[in-house]
Amino acid sequence: MFAPAFENFSLRLRNAAAVDGDGKGEEEEKKEVTLVVERHGRVLQSFDVIDGDRRVAEVCESVRHNDKLVLRAGSRRGYRPAMDIVVTSGVDVALIVAIAVIASDSVFGSSSG
Repeated sequence: MFAPAFENFSLRLRNAAAVDGDGKGEEEEKKEVTLVVERHGRVLQSFDVIDGDRRVAEVCESVRHNDKLVLRAGSRRGYRPAMDIVVTSGVDVALIVAIAVIASDSVFGSSSG
C-alpha cells in the first residue's frame, strides 16, 4: 500500500476586507473564490491548487531539499519532508502556504500512514 487515501478537497474563501455592500448580488460573488486542491502521485506527493480552470500553485515533495526520500508508505510515520511550492504571480503566498500545510499534513501527519 502506498500513501493513505486522500480525496481532493475544495476551499471556499471570502475576502471580508473587501466587503462594502449589502452582501448580495454579483459584487459579492466577485469577492469569493473556490480553490480545489488535487493530489497527484503515489510515491512522491504532489498537489495542485486550482482556481477555476487555472493552476495557481503547485506543492510537491522536494527531491532536491530532502536528505532522504521515503518511498514506502510504512516508513512514512514521523517523516516530515521539505516541500517545494511554486505560486503563480499575484496569488497570496500566505494562503497557499496554509493550503500546503493542510494538504501535507493529510499525507504526512502523525495519524497518516
